[in-house]
Amino acid sequence: MYPPRRPYTVPLAHGGALELGSRCLVMGILNVTPDSFAEAQPLTDPDAAIAAALKLEAEGADLIDIGGESTRPGADAVSADDEIARALPVIEGLRGRLRIPISIDTYKSSVADAALAAGAAMVNDVSGLLYDAALAGVVAASGAAIVLMHTRGRPKAMYEEAEYQDVIGEVTAELQDLVDENRHDEDVGDVPPADGGATEECCKPTHGLWLMANGIWSMAEWHGPDSACG
Repeated sequence: MYPPRRPYTVPLAHGGALELGSRCLVMGILNVTPDSFAEAQPLTDPDAAIAAALKLEAEGADLIDIGGESTRPGADAVSADDEIARALPVIEGLRGRLRIPISIDTYKSSVADAALAAGAAMVNDVSGLLYDAALAGVVAASGAAIVLMHTRGRPKAMYEEAEYQDVIGEVTAELQDLVDENRHDEDVGDVPPADGGATEECCKPTHGLWLMANGIWSMAEWHGPDSACG
């Protein structure tokens, strides 16, 4: 029998908020990249991506995560300009039409800054603030929320560093270190514990499945918003 999850309100940019704890929230993933493995057809056309986002909302998504760069294992990095060119038309096209919050999936401060100004309310950073030190200040200045994801290395070679003796213990400890390092940063402010997650992008598939099945209960011991593994 698992203990009940504590309720927690996460403030978002533009005056919104996410209410965590009463139930699991569903994040709809919208990859606007030509090499996405998650889409049946690439959503590189902004109109098609906008329609897909509205469909995800209609089907029950609680928030939409828009990404303009693939961070799957083996993926090549793209420039900030390319990422902005892919994501911003979709965010701008959803402004005033989508009733649920938009998350921008990026580790680049310039992309986050442009996306937040266009209407995104939170940042989903696969690097956990490790790739771009300026991202923390951008998020803090906007009043947005940030998701600190777990990773080892860059996407191009992350499988080479995804070696664990205790995947749950090591991922949990590394996420806790990220939170502790940034909680009282003068740019970030007070980051609530457990505002992080782990996906199969950070590990090998067997690691991701084990984290999804077991890891959330270890992370839930932190006194803050529940972590998400998926």
